[in-house]
Amino acid sequence: MENSETPSSATFPKETIRRVAGDLEVIDLVPETLKDEVPIIIIPGWGETPATHKDTLNTIANLGRRAIAIKIPRLGGVKPEGDYSEAEYTKAMALVDTLNKKEIKTTDIIAHSEGALSAIIAAEIFTRQLQPQRIRNIVFVEPVGLIGKDRLRNLVGRWGSMIAKDTIRFFTNSRKKNMSRAFTEAAQYVSSNPIRTLAEARVISASDIYESLSHLEKNGIGVSVIHAVNDTLFPMEKVLETARGKGGLDTIGFYSVKGDHREISVHPEKYTALAVNALEDLARKA
Repeated sequence: MENSETPSSATFPKETIRRVAGDLEVIDLVPETLKDEVPIIIIPGWGETPATHKDTLNTIANLGRRAIAIKIPRLGGVKPEGDYSEAEYTKAMALVDTLNKKEIKTTDIIAHSEGALSAIIAAEIFTRQLQPQRIRNIVFVEPVGLIGKDRLRNLVGRWGSMIAKDTIRFFTNSRKKNMSRAFTEAAQYVSSNPIRTLAEARVISASDIYESLSHLEKNGIGVSVIHAVNDTLFPMEKVLETARGKGGLDTIGFYSVKGDHREISVHPEKYTALAVNALEDLARKA
């Protein structure tokens, strides 16, 4: 059954942040009673937008946390510094600019899938600026890069398998509205800039985030990972095999959960709640 408390898109408070690099549309939900003054920014994955995570945002707010998401224009961008891809650097700078424009001193992050790269790059930018405290804790949900470097054709093949499974789930799952929203947003995302979409897919397939996770911890940023045992896009068995070889998950929280790659937006009352709890655990350990 759909969450009856989920507001319509018209009730979501939106604001526009004007930038030379492209205006940002920011959703900022502030509950009447805050459990923690530090907001949570949800960073969507590839083919996702804030609309995909509409119920995710609402769940965060219902748990007493300020919930923020950023819609980034698919055209234009920021020239990257260093070896970053333009698409990923542009997404990271959208996060940095939002925190600066809204004068948010520190934030927690829930990064889904490709969103892991934006979170990592933003953390590296703040560290170079001697402001690592701007990001307190990050929970990565089914992040890219945990299976090591991949082949693009393999990634695309698994993506096709996930879409096929999701199509079947659509006709058997009670969350048809959430899944329909995800399909619609993905189609618009791809069609709005196919060239950039392909470039992002190439970066995803080449990603390995193990070293970055260690750097985050060394800079005082708390890190946890939530990964679904039936994740079609980044199979759990491959994640565990890669992690054993690299040893990169030994010192961080790792939550193994039932489900596939999209559960945080399809069943936010379970998976988003777990991500918020993981952030709170990290805050208590600090």
